[in-house]
Amino acid sequence: MVKNITPRQSEIVGILLMVLSVLVLLSLVSYNPTEEPTLSPEIKSRNLLGYFGIFVSHFLIKMTIGWGALSFPIILGIAGGGLFTRRPYDFITRQCLYFLGLGIWLGIFFWTAEILISSEPENITHSGLVSAFLGIFLYDIIGSLGLTLTLFFSMTLLVSGYFNWSVYNGCKIAVEYLKFQIEKIRRIINERWASIENK
Repeated sequence: MVKNITPRQSEIVGILLMVLSVLVLLSLVSYNPTEEPTLSPEIKSRNLLGYFGIFVSHFLIKMTIGWGALSFPIILGIAGGGLFTRRPYDFITRQCLYFLGLGIWLGIFFWTAEILISSEPENITHSGLVSAFLGIFLYDIIGSLGLTLTLFFSMTLLVSGYFNWSVYNGCKIAVEYLKFQIEKIRRIINERWASIENK
């Protein structure tokens, strides 16, 4: 049904999404953890967008995926820019899903860093409530080492999927490079050893 909208409607929706993207971004970058939506309108806000900014940043950062919520204005910008420039819907959807995955990954990463550095799983200032729940779930099942490895491999899959890189080819190149460096070191050692023996 969305695909049946006219080019003019697509442009209007695209512009609105891009404007919303900028507003959400400004709200997030001026987020202050001490400011809650219950703050009296009479108290001066530090957020660039006032009460709207406090509400948006509180909900997106504290209640969802922490600083990974910076992916939301990017997603809105991609969707808006894609509609405005009439990019294929499959392309827009794919880009948005990858950045959503990156946002969730960042939230869990911040929670993991918090628990490994300060051992405070209840601190969700940077990770957000949803990321904390996911982090605790994974931590209880696979432990800190398993969670760290999961984060590493999931980021590898995200990056390789986004840029359409082959993980196998990447590993093959890395192994070949490692072999080349080892052989280079071995030749240098042999040459030095030979020069010592000749003396």
